[in-house]
Amino acid sequence: DGGRRLHVPVDGPLDFNHAGAALLACEQGAGFGQFFSYQVQDALDERRLRVVLAEHEPPRQPVSIVYPHARLLPASTLKTLTALTLIPRLSPLRTVKASASDARVDGTRVGIVPGQTYTVRQLFQAMLMASGNDAAHALADAAGGQVSTLLEMNTNAAYLGARDTVAKTTSGLDAPGETSSAYDLALIGRAALQLPDFRSYVTTKQADFPGNLNPKTHRRAVYKINNHNKLLYNYAGTIGVKNGYTIAAEHTFISAVRRGGKTYLLTEMHGLDASWHEQAAMYDWAFAHGSSAHPVGELVAPGSVTSPAGAPATAGPSDGASSPTGLGENAVAAALPTD
Repeated sequence: DGGRRLHVPVDGPLDFNHAGAALLACEQGAGFGQFFSYQVQDALDERRLRVVLAEHEPPRQPVSIVYPHARLLPASTLKTLTALTLIPRLSPLRTVKASASDARVDGTRVGIVPGQTYTVRQLFQAMLMASGNDAAHALADAAGGQVSTLLEMNTNAAYLGARDTVAKTTSGLDAPGETSSAYDLALIGRAALQLPDFRSYVTTKQADFPGNLNPKTHRRAVYKINNHNKLLYNYAGTIGVKNGYTIAAEHTFISAVRRGGKTYLLTEMHGLDASWHEQAAMYDWAFAHGSSAHPVGELVAPGSVTSPAGAPATAGPSDGASSPTGLGENAVAAALPTD
């Protein structure tokens, strides 16, 4: 329809250099539910693959799937799992003193200054809006350290059923063995969007962020940070979530749009460009035709998957049956919203 079509599932090897994977979920009534897939027919790039989640809250019964479990580098979309893990643990009003190791972290940085203090709220804004790896590092240290935070992140991913996800960094920087999938990002995004503080952070377009201390005035400089999610500025109803990019991962994102009482959540990995237009086209299609699509799969409920296939020995204990303490009851309920 209109140059777009539902795509039949395809078996066979995936050339990660030529194809990406994506997934979209619809929230209607009880939560995100069934998912279906869709391939953009692009004359410039017919290699683009997308998978969509649809109709029925909580995402349960997916319409056509293309590589939803391809294990790829998540880039900064992994910060969604970091936030899901740490928001229930850290009071937004708590102050954190930045360290030299926070400021030296590789990749995108918001510019935190060693020795200066920041509220947890400011650090979450910096991490989720401006994708600051330094802010992610500082938050993890505030929660007990990088190692313990990663342990909790992997335990939480396992509890959600994100079998393809192995977090090796709290920021999403490329690291040996770090993976996720379009399917898993949908599970993680679905859970995170149920946290009010998370929704507030990812829908904020601009915020003040404190800089260094002026020795003469004894006042700290203040500068603006902007949300990197281009869809937020250009597509009505956007409620998040998080984009990412590294040379190896290419473009990744989790996004979500709510219109007319229905919410769709879209994920993509190994995308070929950063344009918001293709996401918008996908949402246009979903809101117009998603209700008539037939499900082909199911997003698992939290706690229903045992022995996650993607979890290494260092991922932490998880029997898949009980809520990990780091996730918190609110975040666990995220996967099964009731309204």
